[in-house]
Amino acid sequence: MDHPSHEFGAAVRRRRLDNHLSLAQLAAKIHYSRGHLSKIETGKRTPSPQLASLIDTALRAGGAIAALLDFAEMGDDLDYSWDAPSDAGADDAIGSVDLPPDLAGSTAVNGDAIALAFEHSLVQIRKLGQTTSPGAIFPILEGSLRSLRALLGNTPGSGRIRLLGVTARYAEYFGWMKQEAGNDAEALAWTARAVRLGKDCGSTDMHSHALVRQALIRLYLGDGPGTVSLALKAQADPHTPSRILGFAAMREAQGHALNRDYERFREAMTRARELLETNGNDPTDALYGPYTLDDPVRIAEGWSLYHLGRPADGARILAEELPHLPHFAARSYGRYATRCALQYVVCGELDRACEVIAELLPRITDVVSATILADLRELSRQLIRRREHSRVRELLPDLASAIHYQTNMIGTTSNE
Repeated sequence: MDHPSHEFGAAVRRRRLDNHLSLAQLAAKIHYSRGHLSKIETGKRTPSPQLASLIDTALRAGGAIAALLDFAEMGDDLDYSWDAPSDAGADDAIGSVDLPPDLAGSTAVNGDAIALAFEHSLVQIRKLGQTTSPGAIFPILEGSLRSLRALLGNTPGSGRIRLLGVTARYAEYFGWMKQEAGNDAEALAWTARAVRLGKDCGSTDMHSHALVRQALIRLYLGDGPGTVSLALKAQADPHTPSRILGFAAMREAQGHALNRDYERFREAMTRARELLETNGNDPTDALYGPYTLDDPVRIAEGWSLYHLGRPADGARILAEELPHLPHFAARSYGRYATRCALQYVVCGELDRACEVIAELLPRITDVVSATILADLRELSRQLIRRREHSRVRELLPDLASAIHYQTNMIGTTSNE
């Protein structure tokens, strides 16, 4: 009985009987078959993290049963070292690129003016990144980084410091696009470069923001403890801007949700909201964290409730927030509409799930995203279990085509 699956199954059976529930009644509550739950109670099958949370919530166990299973073993081989030495200078941090001939001279330039122009340019590049594949963004970012590298060599004094900070932000966004292309190792490498550039310009903001980005990668890998640990590190410096601290607290909350710790999740979400509400209106704030969401904390809450075994509440929140997304934000829409549909499926509202999917698939035709693809695959797995529903059967071929397209495009783009 010391095997986690057997221990979990025995605890489920005891708690179910204490609640005077038959196996069929529990199955009806969480929309799983009686036979599947029977195998879990006998230890013959290990539930997914999401199913463990559903069972825990249905039995009002407060996380005690779900905690019997350890889902923290990720088994990845990514390098998460951020404190790389910065004495190699900006050239190595940006990478090996050729200098444009017209920028290879020694004429000094106005670093502050150039930095401001590149800041506004990055805002527009990020908007473009919402509507197309990462592969279309890579050449734009590479060209910008080539120019920035050349300009850094020509810019003296305080202007160079600001230009280094802008270059760090470009490197960080390049890392995010690499993650969307399915290349986590390159995502981490570019974020590490951003940290080095941030250190070179004397800014701790980028270091804290990079920790938030690292926490997001762990979140997508399903590592709750790792997500929380990195998010707490990002909040360690009280001088970090409230916007970055707010997103760090939000990632912390999402990590607690993966750990099925509702009380800590709620406390961290409240902290995140307070911090983000104190944020200013500087348009360059869009360079740090998501900017297409009216209420990022509520969106994060809606998705996190899935991990906490409360999919009906999560789907309701996401359905309320989806209409507030900007029309151009196809990438954000794809991410959260997929998660909304998934939660509707899990809580048994198949007609509403199909409505969301029918609107979703045409809108993400040109958007390539490894993070969306992971959720589309999970959505497909959940729908296949419910293919007796006529509308589900109609949508499954279209969903399979979308998954096939995304898979092929990511396979091509991830090596760029």
